[in-house]
Amino acid sequence: MQNVSEPSNDHLVLTRRRFLDSLGKTSVAGALSLYSGSTLALVTSSGGAYAEASPYKVLRPVDAKYFGSVLPAVISQAQTDEDVHRHLQSFDMMLSPVSSDTLKRIQRLVNFVTGVLTRVPMTGTLTDWPDLSIESIDRIFGSWRKSSFELPVLAYSVTTQLISTAWYMAPENQEAIGYPGPPKKIVY
Repeated sequence: MQNVSEPSNDHLVLTRRRFLDSLGKTSVAGALSLYSGSTLALVTSSGGAYAEASPYKVLRPVDAKYFGSVLPAVISQAQTDEDVHRHLQSFDMMLSPVSSDTLKRIQRLVNFVTGVLTRVPMTGTLTDWPDLSIESIDRIFGSWRKSSFELPVLAYSVTTQLISTAWYMAPENQEAIGYPGPPKKIVY
């Protein structure tokens, strides 16, 4: 009688070598998927190499689209298209002297909240910013403000503070609140 051996289950045994080998493959796959996802988000949110020209010095079209969309929810006086355009010009002027590092951070934030892959989990809606109602934007900003995660709170704070600061910089708004404006000349 011949000994018939049972099939070996060696391929199911997890050894240190197999564990490290599978960990290395998983790490490479994870890094590639993160790189691909971030590249896709960057290209889809900023228009890629064929982005349209912007009428602003600093604001990209995607920046103007985002800030112009949320502006009426932050500043109730900005309801018409003329108000939004005037405010975006003030906003652009405010960002002109900002360092390139700060500007890149603002642009990264805009890319994050406008990119399809990141906007949906961040806002809970598939709708693009210009198509959202003021009530929807208020709801999103309310959830960001009260979030236990740092990123939505940061997105809310940066967005509302930048918009508010630019609004107060406009001469017509300074007069409305009784602020004489920044000093014309500083004497030392």
